[in-house]
Amino acid sequence: MNPLQIILAETTQNPLWSKQRVLQIGDDFCLFELNVRDDDEEILLDNIKVPEEDVGKGIGSQGLEWIKSVAERTNYIISGVIYPNGHRKMSVADLAEFYSRHGFVVKDAKITYYPSTLYQTYGRK
Repeated sequence: MNPLQIILAETTQNPLWSKQRVLQIGDDFCLFELNVRDDDEEILLDNIKVPEEDVGKGIGSQGLEWIKSVAERTNYIISGVIYPNGHRKMSVADLAEFYSRHGFVVKDAKITYYPSTLYQTYGRK
């Protein structure tokens, strides 16, 4: 399966926002805005959110681990740009630390996750 097929199979469409996919995590959920560029073998992570009342429970981290698993299963790179938004805005520095903690390469406000099979080629710092 390609990343888009996995994303569509493992998430549901947000009925309130056509650009968002909902990942169910137990009784909680995480919202994603994603795009897939097959030509570049890249998953574009535009946004990840959790409901305001669930901030700090690790649901965003679980969601990020899920999208990383999609990258690992398909050998696609995840890339994006840090853009603070949501109910409780985190700073660019806070978000950079969050993504770094999850194995992303952070340079300026750009984030990239390399699947383990590409680790030797691109490396993580």
